[in-house]
Amino acid sequence: MSREPVPHLVIIGGGFAGLWATRALAREKIRITLLDRRNHHLFQPLLYQVATAGLSAPDIAAPLRHILGHQRNVEVRLGEVVAIDKATREVQLADGSSLGYDSLLLATGATHAYFGNDQWAADAPGLKTLDDAIALRRKLLLAFERAEAEPDPAKKAAWLSFAVVGGGSHNYTFGAVEKPFWEKTLPEASGGKVTAELIGLSESGLKGPEIVRLMRAGALDVGMGVFAFVSGDDPTFEGVDLPGMATDYATARKMVAAYRPVLEQRMLKRHGVRLLATVPYTAQVFFCRAPVKSLADLKGRKVRTRGSNMAEYVRALGASPVTIAFAEVIPALQTGVVDCAVTGIGSGNAAKWYDVAKNLYLLPIDWSIGFYAIAERRWQKLDPAVQQFMLKEAKVLEERLWDETGREGDYALACNTGQGECRIHTQADMQASTPTDAERATLHEVATEMASRWARRCGEECAANWSASVGQALGVTLR
Repeated sequence: MSREPVPHLVIIGGGFAGLWATRALAREKIRITLLDRRNHHLFQPLLYQVATAGLSAPDIAAPLRHILGHQRNVEVRLGEVVAIDKATREVQLADGSSLGYDSLLLATGATHAYFGNDQWAADAPGLKTLDDAIALRRKLLLAFERAEAEPDPAKKAAWLSFAVVGGGSHNYTFGAVEKPFWEKTLPEASGGKVTAELIGLSESGLKGPEIVRLMRAGALDVGMGVFAFVSGDDPTFEGVDLPGMATDYATARKMVAAYRPVLEQRMLKRHGVRLLATVPYTAQVFFCRAPVKSLADLKGRKVRTRGSNMAEYVRALGASPVTIAFAEVIPALQTGVVDCAVTGIGSGNAAKWYDVAKNLYLLPIDWSIGFYAIAERRWQKLDPAVQQFMLKEAKVLEERLWDETGREGDYALACNTGQGECRIHTQADMQASTPTDAERATLHEVATEMASRWARRCGEECAANWSASVGQALGVTLR
């Protein structure tokens, strides 16, 4: 009896899409040929580390044959495609050979473009390949060498100009506090000796979790991040803003102040960055389609959350957490994909969530505590007088951020409910409700249990540091 022919799938491209497709089909009765013009898979998200001499090229380029060595239904071939003949179902290669197929998957990736202005390439090099990264690294290291040998103090002063990635430019405090501080207050206070070029996180193209790694690698001087976003690299960071632990602004500030020494030591010794200032946001509360008259009303509801800790907390309340991008929340609420969504009370107003969610449940899950930090290698190059100046001004920034966020929270509540003094945001007509005293006691138990789980996951030293700082300040004992 003759065997049925095995379908042949040709996948062009050994990047993320091609590689993941190949692995996903490992158990299928097909024959796969993975074709790439290079014999390695390039982990593009870490190209910046090669460009900044944090990693070498082999660290982010793994041989495709090594990755797929245990998969029986795949063959890896080195070759460059020059044409595809759909009529004969053949792929034409640069060496003159051809490869037949039954099915074809194109996973060739993307490249940068200058939209007909190729002259931009000299000043705006791409970063898609190892060659791009190595060329950029060469330029950066040569620039450092020239600066090191520069005897002219005026020219050396250029090294006191910082590249800063700040918070999201859509946030109120970015325009009210951060932007004026970096672009006006800092230069004026230093007599023009210390300047900064500020880029909002939204405009930088960054997502947030990579901020600490970028500073450590030397690709960024000063960065602003949210501890919840970077906690994937270090669970210690979660301790500053555990869900349900701070139910009001004053408690949040006390919690952060108590944990700050732990953060300072951990960021410096483990991650090579120096904490300059903590950054608060408004309380992360529930925007819901239907009223929440009691804590029990949350049970069974689908709730949009941000991050694993928030999701775990919502699940502990009997609701079902759903991960949805911020920009997709309004249609998700409109169509019933989610019943509620959690975000800052100010951010929700700015995004006009009140158009589709008419009810506020004022249960602060957390405060999205963030930070400004500077790369330690950059810090050590500063004159001691400049270091002291930066520390002094960072305290000014921190105080302004906390004070302004406190005011924003009050105004945002007034604006969302249409009651009280509405500034900054847009007046709406939402109905607000809060947990009862009995429910708050239940919520405290939930928060303590979650903190205890985190402590066990974080480790003994982590738990001890938290208990001696936040635990003592708030009177919370881990279980």
